[in-house]
Amino acid sequence: MPTQNTKENLDASESNALSQSGTAFVSEQKRPLYFDGRFLTAADLTAEQTYFLKRQAALNRANGFGVIRGLEVSRSLGTASGSDASRVIVAPGSGVTPSGDVVTIENSLPINLADTARIERLDATFGLLQQAQDSARSQTGLFILGLRSVE
Repeated sequence: MPTQNTKENLDASESNALSQSGTAFVSEQKRPLYFDGRFLTAADLTAEQTYFLKRQAALNRANGFGVIRGLEVSRSLGTASGSDASRVIVAPGSGVTPSGDVVTIENSLPINLADTARIERLDATFGLLQQAQDSARSQTGLFILGLRSVE
């Protein structure tokens, strides 16, 4: 049974007028169109994935960012001396980044806050470190943990 198209099509001049007045938002993002007999390439499938990832991220940004579930941070229950004193554990869970990406940690994630060399390498890899800095001599103070989507 054929379905009726319930979306209203606008001509280019009407679309431009509504966009200029701020009444309508015209998206540059196009949904892939498939039909029987069309030869699909890797680029077509990538375009489809990109479309839905951008759409999902836009919906997630509308709801805001933060923790969806889990991701509790706790101190390591090891000994008070040695490396366990500066370790924290991030519990499994999910969150939404400010860019709208959903990030999931499947298993508990131990983080050694005293391993500044590794932390600086990760910061440089992800573009978070503007310039090389001297490592903190004392491992006290406020530490900020953030989520970032990585593929």
